[in-house]
Amino acid sequence: MLRLRVFGGVAVERNAVPVAETAELQKALALLVLVAASRDRGISRDQLAAYLWPESHSEHARAALSQTLYTLRKQLAEPALFVGTRTLRLNPTAISSELYDFTQALERDDPNAAIELYSGAFLEGFFVPGCIELERWIESERADLAQQSAAAIESLARRACERGDHAAAARWWRRFTAAEPGNSRAVAALVAALAAAGDRAGALQYAQLHATLLREELDLEPDRVVEALAAKLREPVEWTPNDSRLPAAGSAGNTDPNGELESSPAAAGTLRQNHRSRADRPGRRRRRHRSVPAGRV
Repeated sequence: MLRLRVFGGVAVERNAVPVAETAELQKALALLVLVAASRDRGISRDQLAAYLWPESHSEHARAALSQTLYTLRKQLAEPALFVGTRTLRLNPTAISSELYDFTQALERDDPNAAIELYSGAFLEGFFVPGCIELERWIESERADLAQQSAAAIESLARRACERGDHAAAARWWRRFTAAEPGNSRAVAALVAALAAAGDRAGALQYAQLHATLLREELDLEPDRVVEALAAKLREPVEWTPNDSRLPAAGSAGNTDPNGELESSPAAAGTLRQNHRSRADRPGRRRRRHRSVPAGRV
């Protein structure tokens, strides 16, 4: 059976083996993704043509679309790849989709299954020249799916914390902060989870790393919530995971108790981008550290 992979890149596989013939067919792959994103609702031929051949006359665009559909069926050796004529949907008996399975997992409240599928950014590195509206849709969908992935990870971290599995909570918060190092509340949750799991030294080390990143990358003072938590952990006293002196470690909201913004999305994005570029500079030691909505197409 065929499988459309969309996270960390884009590819079509048959029995877990990439179908090499589609590698150079950028518009064909984009067409598959658009149809997959429409799920059971489907997407019209006119909408596909507008996304993939925006500069062409309608007659030429329709002809190009028909040719691309034919090429896909031939290259993938699957004549029943699509269902419908004027409105197209993927045939679930012929091809499955990571995107569909990801959204299904979230809808049935199975964040673990969703995260297993989310192996990287949506269509990472994928680009179709001359298709501006398609590029805008990809960027919007990429951001939306990344946000959904982050929410799923946060849900897993909170659930682990609630059942007292602080080591698991720390693992999930670490994954969250790897993607959003500028989210100070998530960093505080990770530091608290590490401390609750018994890794007091690791918690303090991560708090210091966060402070260093804020200073070096954004020229900002360390977050006061994280600093307060680190100060409590430096106190030479015994404590328990539920010690009232420790801030709650079960949420990664964006505001502090006074309602002030901890870290804006722009700041977090800049920090993440700069952190990666700095880590990759020569001579520097590397640190370890939606479906298409209705009306969109």
